[in-house]
Amino acid sequence: MAPKKHGYTIGVDVGTGSVRAALMTLQGDFIKGAVKEIGTWRPRGFPDFYQQSSTDVWQAVCNAVRDITYTIDVKMVKGIGFDGTCSLVVLDKKSNPLSVSPNGEPDQNIILWMDHRAVGEAELINKLHHAVLQTLGGKMSPEMATPKLMWLKRQMFVKCWTQAGHFFELPDFLTWRATGAFSRSSCTMTCAWTYQIDANEKKGWNIDFFRQLGLEDLAENNWEKIGSEILAPGEPCGKGLTKQAASEMGLLEGIPVATSTIDGNAGAIGMICVKEKIDAASLSLDSVLCLVSGTSNCHLFSTDRAVYVHGLWGPFYNAVVPGMYVNEGGQSASGSLLDFIIETHEAYPEIRAKLTSVTYHDRKYKVFLKMLQHQKEYRQIMEGAA
Repeated sequence: MAPKKHGYTIGVDVGTGSVRAALMTLQGDFIKGAVKEIGTWRPRGFPDFYQQSSTDVWQAVCNAVRDITYTIDVKMVKGIGFDGTCSLVVLDKKSNPLSVSPNGEPDQNIILWMDHRAVGEAELINKLHHAVLQTLGGKMSPEMATPKLMWLKRQMFVKCWTQAGHFFELPDFLTWRATGAFSRSSCTMTCAWTYQIDANEKKGWNIDFFRQLGLEDLAENNWEKIGSEILAPGEPCGKGLTKQAASEMGLLEGIPVATSTIDGNAGAIGMICVKEKIDAASLSLDSVLCLVSGTSNCHLFSTDRAVYVHGLWGPFYNAVVPGMYVNEGGQSASGSLLDFIIETHEAYPEIRAKLTSVTYHDRKYKVFLKMLQHQKEYRQIMEGAA
């Protein structure tokens, strides 16, 4: 048996409500974790709008990484990787945050994935029945990037569109912020941005699609605003951590940074990599269905060939497993529905007040358990009275 290599890797997951960072050994053993909450704003008068701040997100990332590394020798950190939600990040021509809010809040430069401001734009896109929609089960969601880009051009042309220098999917923003490299991930670009890749490595943006949407200006300067260098998940980004990012995280300059993934896809990768509890010799990746749960639920399965299913997203090449396609489907905001049920329960305020010393996610879980106990006791009282 080969000796174990010593060192650490860091994984950072940016979800809807928090940033989670994990310190791992090179063998994949969990050492330590940290959670930092991030803010979401809903501008007054716009009920379907959900906005975040890339400055707030990045600060939470840095704080979480510092929390898990301050007791170790950072020279032993061999790499860092990111995943995040399918949220649209907008920067100006100087790479500073550019507001996406109709009310002009300066730091709110992220349209959160669950934002539905672009429902009308999505309907217009779907009426085209364009060939690129084939990989989306025939229909594009208003939660994807393209309808939101249309909305920004139509509704905030002067204040945002003409001032914009870069549009990022959140996971790609994280690797850019860490390395200064403008490369994008094949995971984010195929799953959420209509970038086309097949098994023969034929790839590219469909200019005809963007032209029909009035977004042909995105093709300027070799698609500079949305990316022309597309890397597979896990490939090295740029030259590693920049001096600034390393200082902010408390790490060393030059540490390798992996090309990112969408958070749900990262969950599928993690499930596939769990070999201790399965017979790896008999495992065929195209027979595995992954269920990843968070604010929403997502079902993902990989195939070695392109499979088109009406109503399901995919096939997307190199989005999870190298050299394979992935299809996915699920229930958007199902986790948020559970949060709503918990937080509107009559026992919630009293129970939550008693759990202030635990983390956000532990608190939700413990509140839920205590509410179930509350319901059981209530039923027993009512049955006794009957």
